[in-house]
Amino acid sequence: MCATVKLERIFAPAAAALLLLMGAVMLASAGGETDTWDEAGHLVAGYSYLRTGDFRLNPEHPPFGQMLKALPLLFLDLDFPVDVAAWERGDIRDLGRAFLYRNRARAEVILALARGVNMLLTLALGACLAAWTRKHFGALAALAALALYAFDPNIIAHGRYVTTDMTVTAFFVLACLAWHDFLIAGRRWLLALAGLL
Repeated sequence: MCATVKLERIFAPAAAALLLLMGAVMLASAGGETDTWDEAGHLVAGYSYLRTGDFRLNPEHPPFGQMLKALPLLFLDLDFPVDVAAWERGDIRDLGRAFLYRNRARAEVILALARGVNMLLTLALGACLAAWTRKHFGALAALAALALYAFDPNIIAHGRYVTTDMTVTAFFVLACLAWHDFLIAGRRWLLALAGLL
């Protein structure tokens, strides 16, 4: 009983430390990298959805994740070349490279802002997992689950890139957790939340 009380007291600082460490690893590893093969395509697609309302680019991916990562770019007053042939063709590779490397802001700044959104989403999912696990299984299980999440190489790798992987993962997991809680508690707002997620 005494150990459980002590664990409950240190839960918040321990969880925060794990998430801070995870964030530091993602920041440090992303800082020295150029864009991956598909980041520019996701970026230009999300930016085009926000700026033009035209969804011709990259329709095979859910637009919400791309738009979410492109949101901070709206404050940079970037050029979006709708008058080039790549836009007419819907070619995200050529348009993505032009958008990222021939714009008013440096590519490093554009990438850092968009990657930052994905990192925050990744950390928020970790915090939600820890809180949900603590509620249902206690502080020890929550810290163990969070440690597994925070040190998972796949989560760290995809959590720092401008792709839709972590967005889909986060909302899928959160929908499952809300659905579980609805099945247990039977509250309609949990059903609505699961559907929304």
